[in-house]
Amino acid sequence: MKIRGPSMREIQASIKRLPITVAHEVATRGAPALTARLQADFDSGRTAYGQPRPLTSAGRVPDLVETGRTRAELAFDSAGTVLRVKLGTPWAKYLIRFGILPSGARAAMPTAWRKALDAITARAIEGSP
Repeated sequence: MKIRGPSMREIQASIKRLPITVAHEVATRGAPALTARLQADFDSGRTAYGQPRPLTSAGRVPDLVETGRTRAELAFDSAGTVLRVKLGTPWAKYLIRFGILPSGARAAMPTAWRKALDAITARAIEGSP
């Protein structure tokens, strides 16, 4: 199934077009909001798009939790006006194939994540001078 919508790269570009103070606020407030959605999706056992996770090579549904460290350390971070994801563990990158994150900067951002960021952006624009 092809997911359509703006990619993280396109969203980053749109944030950079905002006035610097607004862009900084969007990134600062967006990081914890996206982290909450990322972790909720991880906990749900579904992909970031709400689909069932792909099966393992053994044909089982993966739970992706052995120690809980990956889930605990997965987070979005802001650096100035940039939003980025912190995988936290060396093996987290291998779990992307199970849909814990969109696959690459050009992949569409999940709708719930985008709506949260849109709401934060609207509030930041309303509050800007």
